[in-house]
Amino acid sequence: MRASGSRIAPLIGFAILLAALVIGFVAVLEKRFASGDIYPHYSTQRSDPLGAQALYESLADLPGLEVTRNRNNLMGIANIDGNTTLWLCGLSRAAFEKLLAPDNSPVIQAVKERGARLVITINPQLVPEKYELKEEDNWLERRERLRKKLREEGNEAEDKDSEKEKDEEEELLAMALTEMLEVDIESLEAFERPDEGWKVKRGTAVAPDALPADLPNWRSQFRFTDVGDAWLIAGKIKKAPVIIERKLGQGTVALTTDTYFASNEALWAEPSPDFLMWLAGGKGRIIFDETIHGTVESGGVMKMIRRYRFHGFFYGLLIFVGLLAWKGASSLAPGSEALERGLIQGDGTTSVAGEETSAGLIRMLRHNVPQNRLLRTCLDTWRQTAGKRLRSESEGQRQAIDAVLAAHEQAPKQTTAIDAFRIIAHILAHPDDHRRSNRP
Repeated sequence: MRASGSRIAPLIGFAILLAALVIGFVAVLEKRFASGDIYPHYSTQRSDPLGAQALYESLADLPGLEVTRNRNNLMGIANIDGNTTLWLCGLSRAAFEKLLAPDNSPVIQAVKERGARLVITINPQLVPEKYELKEEDNWLERRERLRKKLREEGNEAEDKDSEKEKDEEEELLAMALTEMLEVDIESLEAFERPDEGWKVKRGTAVAPDALPADLPNWRSQFRFTDVGDAWLIAGKIKKAPVIIERKLGQGTVALTTDTYFASNEALWAEPSPDFLMWLAGGKGRIIFDETIHGTVESGGVMKMIRRYRFHGFFYGLLIFVGLLAWKGASSLAPGSEALERGLIQGDGTTSVAGEETSAGLIRMLRHNVPQNRLLRTCLDTWRQTAGKRLRSESEGQRQAIDAVLAAHEQAPKQTTAIDAFRIIAHILAHPDDHRRSNRP
């Protein structure tokens, strides 16, 4: 039982060490994620002052309002209906200028055809960006190169293998979102911002009664410019618009040049709940897009396990591996120290169990018997164990055998162990010939 315990003890220690390692690793991850600084500013997954997690959780707690996050590509987003607001919270100016509006965009189609609402709030440049929508080069240059290529090729027929390239060409040839919406952004070159931010004057909106009288103070230095006639200026600083809204088909679009009012810090220090609800547009469902912050859902084994509910199979596999490791470390049957050592007790004698003659010989050789004493040791062992089970040797046989052993021990090269063994075996097998020469 002591041997079994000695095997289980390292296994238990390893299990404790592994559990401590996993607990420590999870604790470090929890602290890392809880700090919030791994996510960009104004992400709804960020919990520090410049995150927007408080806004997300506050809206989610309101009755009758469904709030979710989107982690899929905007061209693949689905289930946007007339009761949905898609909010791009904290989009950088560079990313806003790179956004395209292809004809097959599900977001634009949902706004135009189903009455959805699109809200884009710009991240001030004064706040450093950790993530931006990047292109391999300027998309305008790519579009011009593509148009030139199409002019050179003419109206050549396209096969089925070029459908993917065709989709990419249509996306590149699509106009920028700023061109479609007829709006642009510029930054103040020199300014002095008050400590509490600029005061925003209330303007007009698509639904004037819904726009609150008090608007949040502005931290951003961005201003809208080249605003088209379809836009309504809902808020402005002096004469420069900073909050605009317009109808687009059956839906609406709202843009702001700041996002600080949606941050955790602003909701604690100077909340503007009426303005935030106006941005939400009175819809019953709000989707915060996280792809603009670099959070994209990708495939994998764990995603498949969650989607198809393979949790039971996963846990069963872990249990099976654990049992397999346990079985390999120790026997499941009760053990015996004597049995494990190959010794069994009985009738006052000790014998080796479960071993062949070769194994016994190897065990004997491990006792470091000198080479010239090996044959005598074997003979002494035979004489001790033979007892009454074998015919005893006569006195003459004993003297002849001892003479052979003495000759072997004195001159092992002349009388080798094999020669001596053959002579001894012959003496024992033929008692009458024991007086013969001990030479083979």
